[in-house]
Amino acid sequence: YYTDNRQIISPVKATDPRLDNKEFVLGLVIDDEAKAYYPPAVKEKGEVVDSFAGKTIVAQYDAELDVVRLYERGEGGSLTRLNPFASFWFSWVAAHPDTELYQ
Repeated sequence: YYTDNRQIISPVKATDPRLDNKEFVLGLVIDDEAKAYYPPAVKEKGEVVDSFAGKTIVAQYDAELDVVRLYERGEGGSLTRLNPFASFWFSWVAAHPDTELYQ
């Protein structure tokens, strides 16, 4: 299952060609709006400041741990860590067909 990036065992109704089916994404749902962040795109930039659902989202790559973390920037620049949904792209799109994507 993890070796073929296109094959899906269970069929899904919604698909999206922006990423391969089994690419890993970090998804957020805020006020019924959905957005997925593609970790390799964040890793390439190191830090991304994004606007989503009226919030400022900061995605940061930690090279020491090789992870991407998402934060909400608040008043005065404070960062509050968010708990995104870690998902394969195909399953995120199946649940959130109108999702935005940072890639």
